[in-house]
Amino acid sequence: VYEATNATGTVTCSFEVTVTDNEDPVITSCPDNLNFTIPYGETERVVTYALPNYTDNCSADIDQTEGLASGSEFPLGTTEVIFTITDEAGNFVECSFEVNIQSEEIGAPVFADCPSDMPDISTDPGKCGAIVNFTPPTASDENGAVAIDLVSSFGPGDEFPVGTTTVVYESTNATGTVTCSFEVTVTD
Repeated sequence: VYEATNATGTVTCSFEVTVTDNEDPVITSCPDNLNFTIPYGETERVVTYALPNYTDNCSADIDQTEGLASGSEFPLGTTEVIFTITDEAGNFVECSFEVNIQSEEIGAPVFADCPSDMPDISTDPGKCGAIVNFTPPTASDENGAVAIDLVSSFGPGDEFPVGTTTVVYESTNATGTVTCSFEVTVTD
């Protein structure tokens, strides 16, 4: 406001000056995407991360607008985390990153003790075959023992006929099926 005065009177001149903040906050650091692998069978993992850093020509506030807070248990899959930095004039900028939680792959079962071929079994006296004894194999994966199934007609302690018989065992888990096979040859 300006005033001018003389003997006749006083007059004023006034005007307003408006300063507008058009400058967005600036993010100086935003976490990179985070990737974690958890043991097979687990469904979540505690994840901690640093908050974004920012500057602004005026003051600004930071709010998490999406995702889980640092120190939370993140589930399997991808979770997007978003922070919004807003100044007093309503200018804003976002920092976003992903937290990826994957399950460790489990391998197919492994037979540790599949019997070797038995090429020289003689028939039992007076029989046209032979009782053959052997120890069935066992299978395991990263989680321990896995069930096995005899898929052929003859197993340990059975009478095998003259000729060559293939004995087959299978073991299956979520990843796949493996086989153990060996031949028993009975000669008269």
